[in-house]
Amino acid sequence: MFEIRQDYLSETQVLMSDERANRPLLIKSRGKFVEDRRACPFCVENRHELSGISSISEDGRIIVLPNKYPAVGEGSGYHEVIIDTNRHGEEFAQFSERDIAKSFKTMFSRYEAMYSDFNIMYMQVLKNDGAGSGASIAHSHWQAVSMPFVPKKQGLIHTKFEEYYNKNKKSYIENLFGEKELIVCENNYAFAYMPHAAPYGYSINIAPIRHISNASTLKNEEIEAMAELFKKSIQALRAEFSWFPYNICFQHPPNGDFKASHFYMELIPRLENFAGLEIGADVYINSHFPEVAAAVVKKHIK
Repeated sequence: MFEIRQDYLSETQVLMSDERANRPLLIKSRGKFVEDRRACPFCVENRHELSGISSISEDGRIIVLPNKYPAVGEGSGYHEVIIDTNRHGEEFAQFSERDIAKSFKTMFSRYEAMYSDFNIMYMQVLKNDGAGSGASIAHSHWQAVSMPFVPKKQGLIHTKFEEYYNKNKKSYIENLFGEKELIVCENNYAFAYMPHAAPYGYSINIAPIRHISNASTLKNEEIEAMAELFKKSIQALRAEFSWFPYNICFQHPPNGDFKASHFYMELIPRLENFAGLEIGADVYINSHFPEVAAAVVKKHIK
C-alpha cells in the first residue's frame, strides 16, 4: 500500500510505503560500540579530568558541564553535555523509571537556565543512543544545544501550534489524545502515540495530557508519568526488534511567549538509515503505517 502524507506541525512530506519493508537489507549498521572503557571520559575514574562542571546531583549520578567539542562558539550559544549515570554500560533504556524521571527533570531545568539569557532563542535537548544514532561515546549522556536563532523546523512547528489553537481552542496534541488507534500506551497524566506522518518508522511521541508548553513547569507526577511511558515504549520496541540505536528529541517552544504550544518528546528508533531522497529532497520514506505499527507495539506493552 502506498500513500503520501504530510505532518501537520512540521509539514514534512512522507512517502508511506509498506512494500519497502520487504526489500533486502544486505548492509547493516546497527551494531553496538566497540570501545576501550578505560578511555571513557564520563566514567567515575576519569571524571577528575572533566572541567567546567556546573552541577552534580546529590547522588553523584548526573553531571552537567560544557561540551569539550561544542557546535556553537562562545558568544553565540551554549553546548552542554549531561552525563546521566555513573555506571558505564548502563543503557538509558535500562534505567529505573525513577532515574529516567530524574534525567528528564535535569533536562527540563536546562530550559529555565538557558532561557534566562535573552540572547538564546532556542535550545534543542537530545540523546543519541548507540553507534547508529550519531553518538560518539557509549556512556549514557544527553546534549543541550542553545542557539541565538530559532531553527526553521521549530519555527514552523510552533506557528502551526498557534494556528491550530486559535482555530480549535485547544492544542493540537490534546486533539491527538482522541486518536486511539495511534496511541501505544497511556496513564493518568501522559500518553504515547505514533504520529500520523512520522518520517521515521515506529517513532513514538510522548506528551503530557494536560496542555503545557514550558517543560520546566511540569508537575512531578507528569514527569514520572512520561518516564513510565518511555520505559514501556522502549521495552515494547526492543521486544519486537531486539536491540537498536535510537534518538530522543525534546520538542520545546523557543524562548518567549508560546502558550499555544504543547511540549512533547520524540523517541526515534533508527531501524533504517537515511538515504539520498531524504538528504537531497527533504522527503522521507516510512515503510510502516503508524496505525499498523501501533497495534504491533501494543502487543508488547506490559
